[in-house]
Amino acid sequence: MADDNKIEQMKQFLIDRLSVSHDVTTGLLSMPKIDASYLLVDKHSAVLLVDRPFPDWSIEKAYKTLVNDRCINPPGNVGIILYKDGENFFKSDAKWGHKEQRKGRLLEYEHKDIGKLVQLAPEESFAAYVLSAGNMLPGRLQYYQAGSKILNECITQYTMTLVKDGKTTLLGFSEPISGSQPQSFILKHEHEFDESLQMFGSYVVPRNA
Repeated sequence: MADDNKIEQMKQFLIDRLSVSHDVTTGLLSMPKIDASYLLVDKHSAVLLVDRPFPDWSIEKAYKTLVNDRCINPPGNVGIILYKDGENFFKSDAKWGHKEQRKGRLLEYEHKDIGKLVQLAPEESFAAYVLSAGNMLPGRLQYYQAGSKILNECITQYTMTLVKDGKTTLLGFSEPISGSQPQSFILKHEHEFDESLQMFGSYVVPRNA
């Protein structure tokens, strides 16, 4: 699907469901090499829509621009939703995991868990870090999932378990930096939202949840 179609599909899904509870307007941040789309929600929250890689670590600039925007009061109420396409984001790393198991590593994991391994792109790592408030909380990621014959169109939410040197931890999320290497995580499916939505902090959740 062309990038323009992806962002419009993602944007319309969220507008339709957030508009039941909120006043929602669209916005665009023009930056070198990329225009970043976002939704302004009731003028006190925003959602940055990430449907493609942001070159030169520009996701950090886009996020901080929204956090510091005077239209958002109080500042800092900014969510990030990524487009789940299996190519740019939510990219399987199961092949690496199975290879490591053949070497006698990652043996604490069942075969089905290795099948859930995902290599996070820099944008996903950044989102997980800032949405965990930059502290030792487990990271959570929200994705827009396009509809298909086997998948519902919805927002999907995952918690993350870091896989590193044969050990795992839910904690210790370090701040990603430009040029850092992708990390592998097991993503545990938490929730699927396809109904009316509302903002709760930096996340979208079902209305009246």
